[in-house]
Amino acid sequence: MYEELNVHFSDDRFIEAGDANYTATVIGDKTGFLGAMHRSFDPAHADLLGRILVNESDEVRLEIGESYVLCDGYLLTMRDIFVTGGTAWLELVKEGEVVESSICVEGDVFEYKLYITGRYATIFECTIVTIFQDDKSGFILLKDIRQCSDDVKKINPGCRYGKFEVSRITDNRIVLTNTESITIDDETSILNGWLKFDVSGNSVTPYAEQQIGGLV
Repeated sequence: MYEELNVHFSDDRFIEAGDANYTATVIGDKTGFLGAMHRSFDPAHADLLGRILVNESDEVRLEIGESYVLCDGYLLTMRDIFVTGGTAWLELVKEGEVVESSICVEGDVFEYKLYITGRYATIFECTIVTIFQDDKSGFILLKDIRQCSDDVKKINPGCRYGKFEVSRITDNRIVLTNTESITIDDETSILNGWLKFDVSGNSVTPYAEQQIGGLV
């Protein structure tokens, strides 16, 4: 489970400060955070997150000159195939500017990294499965295409999300605790509006109002 919310409230739906805890857990290098999937870039400390924008496991075919449209203005283009060496030329472009270019062979991982807060974070990666060319055409097959937002955020203890504050960060968890009391009424929202409550008699049902884009 990537996300969990534990709440203790009284019969009148009043939550004392410190009685609600939201936990985001890193599994592998992924976690949920306020309803959106993120990649955790630091295995020793779960405080560096980038929202996962593309996570394509199916194979994608690109012919020479074709492009695969990514998010946030990025474009992956297969420029050419060099049959003598069994290699393919890939370029990653953002808003018209080439940010990464490489000659790859089958089995290679094409990736783009940014240096963020003292470490390199992989923003884009894909695996070259097949490179093919004959007298008439040429194409490559890609798999495991994965893109994260390049707006990578470092989360620090004390960061606030509505009435919640980051209280603890470990190697695989981020814990937020309410620092102010909360009264749960119908349509009450918490965690910057991500989670709302439906109140019907004595029944209280939480539900996700929206998916928060990135981190605030």
